Formats: sequence, structure tokens, C-alpha cells
Amino acid sequence: MAYLRSFILELYPNDINHINNTVVISKSKDEKEIVEIDYDNLYQSRWFTFNNETRCIASLYSRLLPKFKTDNIQRIIIECVEDKLKTTDIRQVDKYIHVQVEFDSYKYFSVSKHERKKMILNVLQRGIYLMANENNWDKQIFQDTYQKIIDLDYQNTYIYKRKRSPNRQYICSIICKHEISYFDIYLEIKNIKEDKVIRKERLVRKDPHELIYSMYLGNLYWKANHKVIYTDEFCKNVWTFLVHGSTVLTHKEDTVR
Repeated sequence: MAYLRSFILELYPNDINHINNTVVISKSKDEKEIVEIDYDNLYQSRWFTFNNETRCIASLYSRLLPKFKTDNIQRIIIECVEDKLKTTDIRQVDKYIHVQVEFDSYKYFSVSKHERKKMILNVLQRGIYLMANENNWDKQIFQDTYQKIIDLDYQNTYIYKRKRSPNRQYICSIICKHEISYFDIYLEIKNIKEDKVIRKERLVRKDPHELIYSMYLGNLYWKANHKVIYTDEFCKNVWTFLVHGSTVLTHKEDTVR
């Protein structure tokens, strides 16, 4: 048994009309081809942008979806293809399933970011339904998750960590806002008795892909009744807050010196 845990959306086959400019092919002395990636062009490609932007809704869907048992599927990879490329193949590699869904990538890049979120959710749901039909899954759990995202107006904002001060007077929260083009991490301090936010500060803004922002999701703890500290995953950045006072950001290399 396994649990369905995550979803990935990709332009397929790698948005070939755009990403080819990032591939450099040369030949070695023995005439073997050498393939290199021009990363400057890659970061400007529609494939790369689409891969980053879809993480907002895909991660929200994963977070809202209740535990769903499957025989041996943990991840669905939805390959978004133009009609002329579309096939009906469903391929499984280990516990990952690849399914192709028709998608108008040219329309996607011509609409607003809010409309893009709608398109992402719809193509994601279509891919999931294809798998539900293939495996005789109950679709209601996926329909409920789909509707929750619409009810949230496609906003992926959540509390990552929350802790009370030792004197129980304050509560500090680390709040994440995952948007289509960025990922923000905020620290918020609230007076519990007055139910009032007394400090809120953005700590970082990073690219919206987990590979980039996840390292900034770390630890939160109170050092005293009026002093709270937040660190990234590897303690390379340490933020020290006074409830009524200044903020200090310390980098690991500064501490070493």
C-alpha cells in the first residue's frame, strides 16, 4: 500500500520549441556528442517558468488532500501537451505515474497570474480524474479538494510553525505565502490576551519551487519572554526578534568571523 502524496505538472516534451535553445551539442575528439545545458537560457524558458509557477497550486492540492491510499502510487506527474502531441499513454515508473493531458500553453502565458492558477488547477484535476477512472478511485475526495481551493480563491497561505512565549503572553507564527511567482516567509507576533498582532515582518522572498525555498523552513523558539529566534534549515541565517524592538539577522559566516 502507498499514499498519494504529490503532484507535478510539466510542459511536455519539455516545451521542445522553446527549450531547444538551451541545449548545446558539440563533439569530442572521438566524434561522440556532448550535450550541455545553457542555464542562462533555461531560466528564461517557458518550460522552466511553467514548472516553477505550477508549484503554488500543486502543493496546495497536496496539502489539502486527505490521506488517500493507493495500491502503489505516490505521485502523479501530469505532462501538459498540445493536442498534436497528446497520447493516451499512462506510464508507471516505480511509484510514479505519468499521464498526458491536453493543455494550451500559449493561452497560459497570455493570461493573468490569477487566470493561470485556474488553468493549473483545472489541468491538474483532469489528470487526477484520468487516474481515478483508470483505478476506480472514488472521485468525491478529489472534487472536495478542488472546491476547497476555489473557496480559498486559489490562495496558498499557511502557518508553518507557531509557539507561545514562556510567560504565555505572546504567540509567534511563521507564515508562508506561496504565490505563483514567489514564496514569502513572514514572522508574526501576536498579543494573546488582546488578540492583536504587534509585529509582522517578511523574512525572505524566494522562487516558488520547493528546491529553492524549502531550505528556509527551519526552527522557531523563544529565548526569553520577549525574545524569539528563527533559523533556516541549516542555521545559515538566524533572525532574532525583540517583541518591542529591533530585528537582527545573523549569517553563519558572520558568526564564524
